[in-house]
Amino acid sequence: MDVFYGYYHFDVMRGGRQVGMLSVNAATGQVWYHTWHGEFIEKREMARP
Repeated sequence: MDVFYGYYHFDVMRGGRQVGMLSVNAATGQVWYHTWHGEFIEKREMARP
C-alpha cells in the first residue's frame, strides 16, 4: 500500500506480478480500479532530499 494525499493506493498482484492498481479515497471511501495505465513496467522508490 502507498499513501498519497487524499487517497490510498494498492497494487493488484497475480502470480507475483502487478496487474493493476486500486485506489481508495481517504475522505469518502470511494474505491476505483485503474485501467488506463496500460501494462505495468517498473516501480521505483525515491528517497526524499
